[in-house]
Amino acid sequence: DGIVNAGRRNYSIIVRSPRILTDISNKYSGPSVTFMLKHLKLEGTEVGPEHFPCVPCDLQRAGGFDHTSGNVILCQGNFGSKKHMEHTMTHELVHLYDNIKFKVDWLNLRHHACSEVRCRPI
Repeated sequence: DGIVNAGRRNYSIIVRSPRILTDISNKYSGPSVTFMLKHLKLEGTEVGPEHFPCVPCDLQRAGGFDHTSGNVILCQGNFGSKKHMEHTMTHELVHLYDNIKFKVDWLNLRHHACSEVRCRPI
C-alpha cells in the first residue's frame, strides 16, 4: 500500500489515495492524530480527506497549515517514516484547532508564536 523510494517507504504517496484518506484517523495515523481529529469534531469541524492535500514542496518542509483554506498540507515525497508523517499531521492539526478555537491572527507574531509553542511538545 505504499511505494519504495530510495529504500524508504514513501508515506506521502499513501495519503494521496482517497480510500486511505478516509481511514486517516485509524489505519495510517497514531493516537495523536486521532485525538486531534476528535477534538476538532467536538469544536464542530469535520476534517475529511479534502483537508489533507498532498503537494510537491521543497525538501526543507514536511507540511504546513494553510489558514485561508483550513487545509493541512502534506509534502509529497518528504516523509521518511510513518512516525514523521504522523508528527507533521499532528503539528499542523494543532494549528487548525487553534485557528478554529482561538481565532488566531496569523499575521500577529505573538499569536503565531503561541500556536507554535503549543505544537512543540507534540
